Amino acid sequence: MLGTLSLLYFAGFVFWLQDYPRAGDLTGLGVTTLLFVGAVVGLGLVAASFFQTRERAFQLIALLSLPMFFLAGVSWPVSAFPAPLLWLAKLLPSTAGITAMVKFNQMGARVDEAVGELSNLALLVLLYGGLAMWRYRVRAA
Repeated sequence: MLGTLSLLYFAGFVFWLQDYPRAGDLTGLGVTTLLFVGAVVGLGLVAASFFQTRERAFQLIALLSLPMFFLAGVSWPVSAFPAPLLWLAKLLPSTAGITAMVKFNQMGARVDEAVGELSNLALLVLLYGGLAMWRYRVRAA
């Protein structure tokens, strides 16, 4: 719920307030938000399941946040990535999430024009959600 409210604030109110150009498809943006938030939560749960204290998980995320930013394709063109980095980038929710949100909010894309990113996010929700359920069942036993 916090992720959805955050997106509504940034992609709605802030863009309107700052008169930032937007051509949003709200349906696509909503679907992307739900999938992106689900994938991020799943990834966070999987990462946290390997540590005894929550501070260790924060340290890992802080260490990996800059490489994840570069792999998202925002600051470096994805076409210049070597093939192994492209596969690694597809395992991060930020890569497909940012691309889909830019398509919907800035470029006015329809849902069928971002089906690749949405499919990637849906697979990540299933992958990380399944891994998190498995990890926490193992820990509970």
